[in-house]
Amino acid sequence: MAVERIVVDGPSLLERCPGLAAGKNSASTAVRRELLAWLTRYQDVTGTPITVVFDGQTDELDEVVPESGVEPLLLPPGQNILHAMQRLVHRLAARGSVQVVCSAAHLAQVAAWPGTTAVSCEDFARTVQSTLDAFEREMLRFNSQERNRFLRAS
Repeated sequence: MAVERIVVDGPSLLERCPGLAAGKNSASTAVRRELLAWLTRYQDVTGTPITVVFDGQTDELDEVVPESGVEPLLLPPGQNILHAMQRLVHRLAARGSVQVVCSAAHLAQVAAWPGTTAVSCEDFARTVQSTLDAFEREMLRFNSQERNRFLRAS
């Protein structure tokens, strides 16, 4: 069954993507925006909708919402991310398979949720980066072919 949506534990993924949060507070709006932009590129390539769940540990929650199609879910302070993700997955699973990206510590628990596939943050980050790298190589190849075709026609 194809994955209908990807649900991501935002803080856990940021902890495992040191390039995005290099030297910055992972709860900052800027770092969360970088994560959303990175995931937007992945969503654009794959066509699979993504929801990123963040805790309420930022002063500028409203500023995190991007212009992208990636949906940030901003929890009130003190609400448990894993419980919120479980409720979200329960609603989404009726429409199809949901891939849940979480810390390795929660993989077994999440894998037991009906209609889900659990993926560690590390594996998901590698998948995203390799997919984006492959897409970039394909775009460079395509652009080179088109440029050569244009030059031959001139």
